[in-house]
Amino acid sequence: NIIIFLGYRVTFTPTARGDYLISIKFAGINIAGSPFKCTVG
Repeated sequence: NIIIFLGYRVTFTPTARGDYLISIKFAGINIAGSPFKCTVG
């Protein structure tokens, strides 16, 4: 999964199957859409 926000690139590579809730903050505040739900499996 790749998320680009204000020119920053964030990459997340899960190591196990399951449901994830990914929070990405900029200056202590969640970016738009964060937290993101992701299901791996």
